[in-house]
Amino acid sequence: MPAQRTTQSVSELLSDLTRRDIFDILGVEKIPDWEREEYMETMLETIMERVFVRIIDSCSEEQCRRINDALYMNNREELDRLLFVCDLPDFDTLVSEEALVYKFEMYSLFRGN
Repeated sequence: MPAQRTTQSVSELLSDLTRRDIFDILGVEKIPDWEREEYMETMLETIMERVFVRIIDSCSEEQCRRINDALYMNNREELDRLLFVCDLPDFDTLVSEEALVYKFEMYSLFRGN
């Protein structure tokens, strides 16, 4: 008798992905610490790039130029002020949303969906 596949609603899947560790999702819980750290760095870079793309897409050309200048000068205070002016969702919310999207993409890729 064939094994039955458990189906989840999209909201159940997203809730599950939100709670689960990325390495558990990928099925690679037991990897060396150095490899885990390397993957986490890559994942965080990807998520932060996506966050900044969303920020840039939401800002005017002048705001983008000023954000770029603040990044170049490593002026965190000015960067925070500029991001607030862009009327974006909370930065933590942006990061959480992009992390969830990333987990979903990895889940789909590794599960063959």
